[in-house]
Amino acid sequence: MKAFIVWGEKELPKDNKDSRFYLWNDFLKLGADVKDAVILEKVSRQKPGECSTLIYTSGTTGNPKGCMLSHDNLCWEAIPMMNEAQKSDPSMNPNSHRIVSYLPLSHIAGLAVDLMSHIYAGHELYFAKPDALAGTLVQTLTWARPTIFFAVPRVWEKFEEKLKEIASTKP
Repeated sequence: MKAFIVWGEKELPKDNKDSRFYLWNDFLKLGADVKDAVILEKVSRQKPGECSTLIYTSGTTGNPKGCMLSHDNLCWEAIPMMNEAQKSDPSMNPNSHRIVSYLPLSHIAGLAVDLMSHIYAGHELYFAKPDALAGTLVQTLTWARPTIFFAVPRVWEKFEEKLKEIASTKP
């Protein structure tokens, strides 16, 4: 890991001796002197098929495997997904929605649906705590008040179980 970017804090812990930690505003200052031409030149060197990130399979059909995804592959997934969503729901315009990301970003749905497509659309993106699926997701949802929520089937089942539990205590 090259760096850790801390957002939402005014200072790092006083006992932090690791130079890889940056506050968000300090991190942004690192690139303040970089000219746009340098960034555009680096972007222009990107080629289709180059690895952007890794995701990992669950091992359902064998041993778990790391899978390379290219930047163009992620855009190929995210852009049409949001374009189709915007066609069917005109309110899916930039800055009009909030989403909570709770799946690991090494999971294809967490990466493509939660992250890439909503960054492309310009929506507000909130990240749940790492233990979201162990119980804190409801707290994050209550706080962030998402207007779009994507969930894998097991999460919807957990919601249903909790609602039935609550309903069983009511007369």
